[in-house]
Order: sequence, then structure tokens, then C-alpha cells
Amino acid sequence: MRGKKSKKIIIIISIIFIILGIVCTGIGFHKIINYRNSDTYPSRNVNAYVGGDAYNYIINAGYFAGYLSLGGSLLIVSAILLSSVINNNQENLEKLIMKIERNRE
Repeated sequence: MRGKKSKKIIIIISIIFIILGIVCTGIGFHKIINYRNSDTYPSRNVNAYVGGDAYNYIINAGYFAGYLSLGGSLLIVSAILLSSVINNNQENLEKLIMKIERNRE
């Protein structure tokens, strides 16, 4: 009972990490792709922080790198968690098969 509950918790945590990884990656691409700097209407600015375009591109590239590395790290951690659950299931299955074969003899 305890093992099944912990497996479910690990699967839920890995799914949350997958969702967060996708969201962080999406935010990163939003920072690098969507850029608008309006001199006349500052309310129309998108991902613009200072007056110069080059500076804004540098700032957005930093945000892009940060969000993309965070998203990638979350996806890697979720893959490790899921693979550990799958590996544990295979080991338990092999032990069960060994017990069944012993009982037949």
C-alpha cells in the first residue's frame, strides 16, 4: 500500500514538473519572439524595458536563456522521476515472476 501511494505521488510531482517546464519554455519563447518598442505610445510596449532596441534585445535574450534553462531542467527532472518509477515497476515485476517460478517447483 505504501509503495503504491509513493509511486502515485512521484508521478503527480513529475507531471507538475512537466507542466511547469512547458510553461517556462513558453514564457522564454514569448520573451524572445514578442518584442515591440513604441516611442509614441509607451503603453503599447511589449517586453521593452529601456529606450534602445539593442539593450532590450540583450535583456530579452537573458530572460530567454534563463527561462529556457529552467524549463529544460524541470523536464529533465521529471524524466528522471518517471524513469525511476518505471524501473522500480520492472524490478518488482521480475521479483514477482521469480516467486511464481519458485512456487511452481
